[in-house]
Amino acid sequence: MEAKQNGRRWLSVWLLIAMALTGCFGEDDASNQGSNWVTRHGLTSSAYQTEFDKWVDKGYRLTYVSGHQQSGVDGGREARYNAIWEKTEGVDWYAKHDMSAAQYQAAVDEAERKGFQPVMVDAFNVGSQVVFVAMFEKAQSNWVARHGMTSDEYQQEADVLVDEKGYRIRHVSGYEVEGQARYAAIFDQSPSPNWAARHAMTSDGYQQEFDDLASQGFAPVVIDGFFVNGTEYFTAIWHKADARYGARHQVKNGSGYQKVADDFYYEGYRPVAVDGYGDGSKTLYATSWKNIAWDLNQLDTLNTMIEDFRSDNGIPSISVAIVQDEKLVYANAFGMADLDTNEAATTTHRYRIASLSKALTGAVVTRLIETTPLNLTDQVFGTNGILSAYGNDNVLADQDIASLQLQDVLEHASGGWSNSNGCGAGTQDEPIMFSNNGQSRDWIITNTISNVPLPNTPSTTFCYSNFGYAALEAVIEANNGGINYVDYVKQVLAVPSGANSLEIAGNTEAARLPNEVKYFDNFDPYFWNYARMGGHGGWVITPIDYQRIMTKLDGGNHRADLLGVNGIDIYTRDDVAVAGDAWSNSNFYSKGLVREVNNLAWSHNGNFVGTVAEYIRYDDGFSVMMVINMRRPVGASNDLTIKSLATSLHDASITFPNWDLF
Repeated sequence: MEAKQNGRRWLSVWLLIAMALTGCFGEDDASNQGSNWVTRHGLTSSAYQTEFDKWVDKGYRLTYVSGHQQSGVDGGREARYNAIWEKTEGVDWYAKHDMSAAQYQAAVDEAERKGFQPVMVDAFNVGSQVVFVAMFEKAQSNWVARHGMTSDEYQQEADVLVDEKGYRIRHVSGYEVEGQARYAAIFDQSPSPNWAARHAMTSDGYQQEFDDLASQGFAPVVIDGFFVNGTEYFTAIWHKADARYGARHQVKNGSGYQKVADDFYYEGYRPVAVDGYGDGSKTLYATSWKNIAWDLNQLDTLNTMIEDFRSDNGIPSISVAIVQDEKLVYANAFGMADLDTNEAATTTHRYRIASLSKALTGAVVTRLIETTPLNLTDQVFGTNGILSAYGNDNVLADQDIASLQLQDVLEHASGGWSNSNGCGAGTQDEPIMFSNNGQSRDWIITNTISNVPLPNTPSTTFCYSNFGYAALEAVIEANNGGINYVDYVKQVLAVPSGANSLEIAGNTEAARLPNEVKYFDNFDPYFWNYARMGGHGGWVITPIDYQRIMTKLDGGNHRADLLGVNGIDIYTRDDVAVAGDAWSNSNFYSKGLVREVNNLAWSHNGNFVGTVAEYIRYDDGFSVMMVINMRRPVGASNDLTIKSLATSLHDASITFPNWDLF
C-alpha cells in the first residue's frame, strides 16, 4: 500500500515514496562538490531502501536508478540497485522497486489515476525472474508506457509515437525473456533538447554510436546494458549537450567501477546515469558523467601539461593533487600503475613517497615538543641523551656526537652521517645504514653512533642525513609513552586528517599494499628494506591524502591545524643557521620541509629507487603533490625530475573551480 501527505513518504517492502525526483550508487562512491549530489552502487534491496531514506530526509531527490542481478551470500541471484541523488527542487515524485512485470503495470495504472507518470524504468533479470524499478512524477505532459516489447514492436511503437505524434523517448530498458530481448520504454511530450535513441547495440556498436554522436555534440543520458543468451547488448538515449560528458561501459564490478567514479569526481564531473548489468556471474557498469564546473579549455590545458610531461619522459604513471587555499581543487592520474598488467593509474593508487616522509616525521616530533617536556635543545645521544639506551658517552665514535641537539638532527645540521659523499669528509658518511640492508633500525642506530664519527662540528654544516630521520623515529617512541612510530604517526596525522591510505611500504613486489602501484627502474626497485625506512623515506600514500595532512600543517585558516600556533612556528622556522643550508645559502631546512626564500615556497623532493615525489606549497596558496613510479628508466644515466612540472603548473595560472574536493 502507499500514501503521500505533505511531502512525507511511507514505505512498504517494495515501494518508495517522496516529494521529488533523482538517482543513486554504493557506500564508498563519490559524494560531491558542494554536497549537492551523492551516488551509490551495488546495493541490496534493503540497503537501497536505507540509503533512499537517508538522502531524501536530507532534502535530496532521486535522479537516476537502475538494477542488476548479482550473486548473493547464499550463492543464489539477488537484485542490486544503483542510484544518483541530487539536492534540487522539482515536482512531486515517488519511486518503487522490487516489482514484477504485473506489479509494474499496476503501478503505472495507479500513477495514471493519481495524475502521475513514469519517468524512468529499468527492467532487469534476476535468475529466471524479471524485476522492475521505476520512478514517477507529477504528470506534465501526455505520456505512454510500454513493456514486454520485442525489438520490432519497440521500433514500431517509436515510429508511431515519435514520428507521427511528436513524442520523445523519455527512458528505455532492455532485458531477456525466454532467450529473447524485450524492452520497457516511456514516451512523453515533455520538452527536451535534441535527442537520439538507439537499441539492440552490441558493445562495439554502442561505442561506435557513442563516438559518432559525441562528435555531433550529443551525450548519453540513459544507458542500459543487458545480456541475451550470454551476449551483451545496449540501449541508450543521447541529448544534445552544452557541457563536457564522459562515459564508460564494461567497467568491472567493485574497485574498478569505484576508481572510475573517483577519478571523474576529482576532475569535477558529476554523474548523469549509472547502470549495472550482468549475467549473475559478473557485474559490469555503464556510466555517464558531465562537467559543468570547469572552463573546459583550462581543464584541457592542465591535463595536457601533465600527460605530455609523462609521455615525453617515458614515465609509467604520474598522480597529481592540487590544492588552492587549503581546498583540494584537482586530482588526476595518468598512465599505467602496472605496465605488466596494463592496469591504469587512478587517484586511488598509492605510491612510495621517499623523502617526503620527512615532513611527516618532523611534524610528529614538533607535536611532541609542543605537548611534552621534549625540547629542541635536548641532547640526542650519549649518557644524558634522549636515546641513551643506544649507548653512553663512552661508546660514541667521537664526543661531538654527545653534543648533538634535537634541532640539529631535525634540520640536517648534525655535521655528518650524510647519504652522499661530502659534507667535508670526502667519503660517504652513512656507510652502515645502506650497507646493512637486513639489519633493524635499532641496530643501525647503535652501530652508527659507535662507529661513524662526524666529519664536521655540529651546528656548522648542512649534511642531509637519512640516518638522522631514522633516529627521530626512536626519539618519537621515547617520548610518546612507548607507542610504535608507525602507529603514532597514523594516530597523530593520518586519522585526524582522514588520510586512510598512509602505510609503510613493503619490501617486495609480493608485499605491495592493496592499490599500490608497481615500481620500475634500472635498478631493482624491490631490493631495499623499505619497511625500515619509515622516518626518512618509507611511507606510502596517495597524493590526495598527503595533501589532506599537509593542509593541516600550514597555519592556514580553512582547515584546522594539527599543531598549535607555537607548533606551527617551530615546524617552519630556522633554528640552526648553517653553511649551505638546504643546498643553497638562500634557503633553509626547517623540520622536514625546505623554505625556498626567493621562490616564496615550501617544498621537499623524494627520490629513491622506483620513485620520485615532489611537494611544493607557494605562499599564494597554491600547492601540488605529485609522484611517479620510476626514478631512472633502464639505460638512462640521470634520475627523472618532476619539480619543473610542479613549477609549470603553478605558473600556468589555471583558474580552478571554487570548491573543495576533500
